[in-house]
Amino acid sequence: MSCLQTLSTFVKDCEANVGGLKKIVLGLFDGITAKTLDGAGNQLATFTLDENYNVYAFPFKKGQASLASSPQFNDAGEYTGEQITLEVNFTRQDTSKRASIAGLSVNDLFAFVKDNNGKWWYIGFDAPLTRTGGDSTTGSNASDTNAYGVSLSNQEKGLPYGVAPAIVEALELETT
Repeated sequence: MSCLQTLSTFVKDCEANVGGLKKIVLGLFDGITAKTLDGAGNQLATFTLDENYNVYAFPFKKGQASLASSPQFNDAGEYTGEQITLEVNFTRQDTSKRASIAGLSVNDLFAFVKDNNGKWWYIGFDAPLTRTGGDSTTGSNASDTNAYGVSLSNQEKGLPYGVAPAIVEALELETT
C-alpha cells in the first residue's frame, strides 16, 4: 500500500526567523465540541468550545517558553507520530501562579501557541496535553531565575497544526 503523503517544494523565506513562544492559550480538552482540519490537513479550520468553558492566556518574555516536536517510531521502524512538548517558565513564584499550576497538573488540556514569528499553532487535535514534568526553583544567586517550570506533553499523529485566522479572531486569541 502506498503512502498518501506527497512531497512538495517551498520558496525560500528571507524574513527573520525568531525562536521561542510569545503566548500560550490553554483550555480544558473536554470543553471542545468540534474541530476540523482544512482540506489539505495542515491547518485547524474550525474549532468550537462549549460556552461554559474558557481559554486562559499566558504571555511570556523572551526565553521563557518553547515548543518541541520529536518523531516517534515503533519497533518495526514505522513512523507513529510526534511527541509534542511545551516547556514553560512562569517567573516570580506566587500563590496565584501556584494555584494555576496545580490546575495544569490534574487536567487534560489543549493549547494554542503563538511563536515569536507571529504564527499560531494548535496542540491537542489527537490527544490532550498533560503535565509531564517541571520543577520550581528559587535559584541560589541574585541573577538566577525564580520560577515554576512546567512541561506539558502529548502524542499527536503529526506535527502541530497551523491555525486559521478565523479561529484566532473568534476565540480572541490576540486579545485574550
